[in-house]
Amino acid sequence: MGSQNTPNESQLLSAEALASLTEVPFNVEGLSGGQEAVWLEVIGKMEEVYTGLLQDEAELEEKNAALEDAKRFIDSVLSAMSDLMVVCDRKGNILQLNRAFSELAGETEEELLGKSLRDMVITPDDEADFSLRSCHDTEARLKTARGLSDLFSLTCTMRKDRRGRQGGYVITGRPIGELRRAYAALERAHDDLKQSQQRMIYAEKMASVGRLVAGVAHELNNPISFVYSNMHPLKDYAARLQQYLSIVHNMPGNEELSAVRKSLGIDDILDDLPPLVEAVEEGAERARDIVKGLRRMSFSGPENSKQIDMSAIVTSALTWARRGRKADVNISLALGNNLFIMGQESQVQQVALNLIQNAFDAMQGMPDRRLDIQTYRENGQIIAKFRDYGPGIPEDLLAKIFEPFFTTKDIGEGTGLGLWVSFDIVKAHGGDLTADNHPDGGAVLTMSLPAMAAPEQIHDGEEDT
Repeated sequence: MGSQNTPNESQLLSAEALASLTEVPFNVEGLSGGQEAVWLEVIGKMEEVYTGLLQDEAELEEKNAALEDAKRFIDSVLSAMSDLMVVCDRKGNILQLNRAFSELAGETEEELLGKSLRDMVITPDDEADFSLRSCHDTEARLKTARGLSDLFSLTCTMRKDRRGRQGGYVITGRPIGELRRAYAALERAHDDLKQSQQRMIYAEKMASVGRLVAGVAHELNNPISFVYSNMHPLKDYAARLQQYLSIVHNMPGNEELSAVRKSLGIDDILDDLPPLVEAVEEGAERARDIVKGLRRMSFSGPENSKQIDMSAIVTSALTWARRGRKADVNISLALGNNLFIMGQESQVQQVALNLIQNAFDAMQGMPDRRLDIQTYRENGQIIAKFRDYGPGIPEDLLAKIFEPFFTTKDIGEGTGLGLWVSFDIVKAHGGDLTADNHPDGGAVLTMSLPAMAAPEQIHDGEEDT
């Protein structure tokens, strides 16, 4: 056993010396009985000491081997870590580090030991003093042999000694870019999940509404057809009755009949009868058109599309909106030329009419009632923008206004289906319908549809080929 295993060389003999002493034959002749017993006792003690030393040496070798295994294990773990790890004393001097820190610094472990970590850390705001006490998820760069490193997130933890007192710090670091990429990927996955869930809910809601609309349209179609089909004979009967009563009342000698006629207001009834019949007929026609629209929205069948001009559609829709309502609204038009799209003219006109009528409704009671309408081409899309000067749309309702049966109008003034139908029509045409608030007040609804070339351009192209 080497000298480092001997606690005190002046007090303990070496194992070899003890072994040689125990092998020396003693001549006990001439010794008194007391002296012989002392020598025998000394020899016995020496054998006990020798045996104990051998046992201590074996145990020490086992412990040294265990310590070496533990050190190799810890070193392998630290070397395998991709994150930075540094152990410092209370002054911030480096006591131990892992391979990742050494490779980042561009120096060997021997060169880094004893250096001040504070001198190697640069915070984004260029603070002169990097505090180990308050270091928690702190963004910083490290001075390396190749210059400043990328941003790292550093976290410091206090290290205690065997007496439980502060012995220094353990600092770990991870690249900010890696963390940000992980957070961004997690956020994207969460957003995709939310959008998928919303699409599923919306699809199920649309399917349910479609079935409901189809049933309502079917039930309304029969009585409306009955009313409409009877309006033509009713008009004919009314005309005949008017002619007959006119002859009867004009016959001579019917003074009593004339008095009854006057008291009952027969002349006023005859005058009101034609416009009343026409109003009923017009209402039946309008109801029939609504039912047709509902059936068209609930059943996606093959339809004939054609090339239509967006500016002409908007102009026609504005004319109908003005006829339907005597709204004192100042209209500002900025309509482009040759803004052609492919689609169903009646459906696109229905969208424009809904947007104009909603703008009129939103500005009821407002002192400044204006509506700005623009049509133009942008990035391969035909844009129709409707901006009113009403109160605008509350921010928390912007995402809901295209949902079915959602309305901000009073009960009885709106069904909540207009914008939903409009949104569905625009989507079916490959476009988009969005709502937003103007910075200067009022709402802005924008319809965008895929642009097509003007008919003249298409014709010229065909001639060239």
